[in-house]
Amino acid sequence: MTGLDVLMQCAWKGSVLLCAGFATNALLRRRSAALRHTVWTVCLAALLALPVAILTMPEWGVLGRRQQPAVQVVQTVPVARVTVTEMSVPVPTPVPLPALVWMAGAAAIVLWFLLGVLRTSWIVRRAAPAGDAAELSKSLGIGRRVRVLASAAAPMPMTWGLVRPVVVLPSGTEGWSAARLHAVLLHELVHVRRLDLLAQGLGQAACCLYWFHPLAWIAARQLRDEREQACDDAVLARGIPAPEYAGHLMDLVRAMAARRGAWAQAPAMAEASGLESRVRALLDSKRDRRPLNLRKAVAVGSVGAALLLPLAALSEVPQTPVAAAPRKAEVPSQAAAPVPNIPYRTFRRPKVVAMASAAEPTPPQVTRGALVGTVRDPSGAVIPGCTVVAANTEGSNQETAMTDAVGQYRFNNILAGPYSLEVHAPGFAAFKLPQVQVTAGNVALVNANLETGAVSQTLTVQGKRPATVTPSVTAPERIKVGGNVQQARLVRQVRPVYPSELQQLGVEGTVMLRAIISREGIPMSLRAVSSSVDERLVDLAMDAVRQWRYQPMLLNGEPVETVTTIDVTFTLQ
Repeated sequence: MTGLDVLMQCAWKGSVLLCAGFATNALLRRRSAALRHTVWTVCLAALLALPVAILTMPEWGVLGRRQQPAVQVVQTVPVARVTVTEMSVPVPTPVPLPALVWMAGAAAIVLWFLLGVLRTSWIVRRAAPAGDAAELSKSLGIGRRVRVLASAAAPMPMTWGLVRPVVVLPSGTEGWSAARLHAVLLHELVHVRRLDLLAQGLGQAACCLYWFHPLAWIAARQLRDEREQACDDAVLARGIPAPEYAGHLMDLVRAMAARRGAWAQAPAMAEASGLESRVRALLDSKRDRRPLNLRKAVAVGSVGAALLLPLAALSEVPQTPVAAAPRKAEVPSQAAAPVPNIPYRTFRRPKVVAMASAAEPTPPQVTRGALVGTVRDPSGAVIPGCTVVAANTEGSNQETAMTDAVGQYRFNNILAGPYSLEVHAPGFAAFKLPQVQVTAGNVALVNANLETGAVSQTLTVQGKRPATVTPSVTAPERIKVGGNVQQARLVRQVRPVYPSELQQLGVEGTVMLRAIISREGIPMSLRAVSSSVDERLVDLAMDAVRQWRYQPMLLNGEPVETVTTIDVTFTLQ
């Protein structure tokens, strides 16, 4: 059996194993994540053992396609003596092109994973000690010593090492609460107890061997998702409340997902992908969170072996028809009989040419596409409940959608063409994009970052001729807020003085000012926008506004800077 034959058999037999894995996990969707993770681990391990089993297992032949009998014409010629000499000349066999393509792809994937391993090892070697988790490890039944390290290069909490495991925490953990640090260490130590790094290595090795197979990559992704959910279930089983743990997870993803290294190969807690399903699983009180026991693990492994071995031994045996033995002419016994000059007749099998009776139908032309994206605020947090409007600038269709719980919107199956996109959310300035091209059969990705809305105040200062000043102040205009935005509020206002000499001269007008409310609630970068007002009124208005104080705008509980517009009107009755 050639290497190309082994590769072809691994391709279709591996598809059978992967389909069996997907079907089994679909049947176990209501069982614990630990059990589903074991199923995926056994499935990927079977993929790795498949080539060895194909080469070592005795073949179990089944009848395949019937071969067409060849036409054989034998003509016997009386000869005196026939001498046959065989010469074996070694002919080099070139490597088939499919095998070369597979080797190149496998080498590239191996290099990619190897770079990730080297990068993670580099982070661990340069990490500094950050505490001790001996008591927590002992409570989990971990007999090995687990070191806790901290590194500024670590993108998020992660574990590394099988013989000498370590937990690496990112920088800034000194500001974490004791409850968050306990939950993070518990999650990572569960990875160590479950030997998740070994299961991840099996998944990566399967991706290297079956890099051409999309189901192998999907299975590896499912393995990682079930691994994280199984560790989440173990953390909740230790008594940590689900809402509190989900809050820690959301904060870690928001703060550290952007720092995730593309080449990191260690199991990490705050994976951004699959976050919504993890949070839903955490808050599902009816979910099965039982850990895996030895009996279930042996049962899953036995089922995997029972499927792998017969599948590896399976081979196709073609049906060969029995051909009638050709009749031979009798050869005269004379030793020196001359060879008669008999003309040879050549028999050729007729060629059969099959022509289609009708032309194949032309596939329908694809005229629709999709438009998706994520909406975030200035801090990088997602904004649910936003209104997203996509209007076709060359047609009459207009589509409206709302962002979901993770801030994502989606327009599926919309007509291809140019669109204008608008995003509206209470408390934020509108996001407008005049031109987005949606092409047929493709998905256009447009992410929107909303800015906080501006705050405006209006102040009217009235005066009477000749010198009576009666300032009146209208209430500050309150911006509408929603979600995690709390509007800025004016807490101290100093009214400008309307000098009597300006009233006698009939000087009046509206001074429009623009400023930035700092995080401390102080107006900064104050400047006049209107240029047609008397400069003396501008100076009076600016002197008064500089003494104003605000309660700053709060975004997700943190003070942020915001733009404000102030109209100060000097008018005479």
